[in-house]
Amino acid sequence: NGSPILVTLVAFWHFAVYRGERLTPSIAFTSIIVFNEMKFALNALPETFINMLQSLVSLRRIEKYMNGAEVTPVPPLSQQSQKIAFQSATVTWPQDRLQKTATASALPSAAATPKHKFMLIDLNLDFPLGELSLVCGKLGSGKTLLLLSLLGETDVLAGQTLCPRSPPDALASFANALVSKDEWIVPGVCAYVPQ
Repeated sequence: NGSPILVTLVAFWHFAVYRGERLTPSIAFTSIIVFNEMKFALNALPETFINMLQSLVSLRRIEKYMNGAEVTPVPPLSQQSQKIAFQSATVTWPQDRLQKTATASALPSAAATPKHKFMLIDLNLDFPLGELSLVCGKLGSGKTLLLLSLLGETDVLAGQTLCPRSPPDALASFANALVSKDEWIVPGVCAYVPQ
């Protein structure tokens, strides 16, 4: 609410002091009426600026999403192997695809993954079907990287990760499924922990 008054005072100061003009009542009252008419526009100016910045951030996020890697189509679960395993797999955190292509074009000898990047090297794990598997370890030991690798959310540098992928509409098929409180493993779902 103070911005129209502040603009009026600065305008009068500039007119009378800086430019050295004579501020008459006709000029002052006419200016006050004009500034009162501009009150809504002056009050809305900060909010408009904030909305423009938010729109710019949103557009950048949409652009980053649209320039991301395409998702490969997933066959139905009945047509996939149910084996969950790592076979000589080396995995690392996903790299920013836009950053990677810009770096690769500028420096042709640059490696795709920096050497200081955390990696799980030469994983050979086989998870038993129909049984509960626990992943535990110290902070920073790679538990999250291991689980994200099973979900296909990391970069596999070597070897192979085997894990059935759920089609995009897989959760809808469990909408009306009844699961007893004693079941921990539900086919098609990693684990169900009753509350």
